[in-house]
Amino acid sequence: GTDPAGPQQPDPPMTEPEGEGGSESPAALGLTSPIVTGVRVAAAGLLFLVAFVFFRETRASCWLARHSEVRGGREFLKPTVWVSPSRVVALGGSVTIRCEGSYPGWEFFLRKAGHPDRQLQTVPDGTVAEFPIPSVGWEDGGTYTCDYRSMTDQNRCSYPSDPVEIIVG
Repeated sequence: GTDPAGPQQPDPPMTEPEGEGGSESPAALGLTSPIVTGVRVAAAGLLFLVAFVFFRETRASCWLARHSEVRGGREFLKPTVWVSPSRVVALGGSVTIRCEGSYPGWEFFLRKAGHPDRQLQTVPDGTVAEFPIPSVGWEDGGTYTCDYRSMTDQNRCSYPSDPVEIIVG
C-alpha cells in the first residue's frame, strides 16, 4: 500500500503564540536560508581560526599581533633598544645590544632583520636585557629590533622597538 491521502508532509515548525515571549521561529525570521546558514558556518570557521591562532600566539610571542592588524595581545609600549659602546664596531670587536622595558619581570626577544631565529633573555628582577656579541663577525652587521612579553601571562606583549643597526667596519 500507498496512502490514499498522498505523501506525508513534515509538521510545520513550532512558534510561540503571539504575545508570549515576543519571538518568532528561526524559519519565520529567515534564519534557515542557505545564505544565513553559510554566513553562520563561515563565522564559526573564522571563530575557530581566531581561536587556533590565539592558542598558537601563547607559544609564539604575540605572533598574530605582529603579522596582522589584530592587536589583541599588544598591551605594552615598545621598548628602547641601543648598542654600546657604539653601533659601529670593528671586525672581532665586542658589542652589546640592550633592550629596556618599563617594568621588571619580562622575557625579551632580540630579532635580526631577515633571520627567523630570535634570541631570548629573561630578566626577572630588572628592566634591561643584554645581548652581548663578544667577537663581532661580518654576519653580525645588520638591523635589530626587540620586544618583550610578560613572564606570567605570555599573551601580553609589547610592540616592537624602533630598529637599531650594527655596522661592522
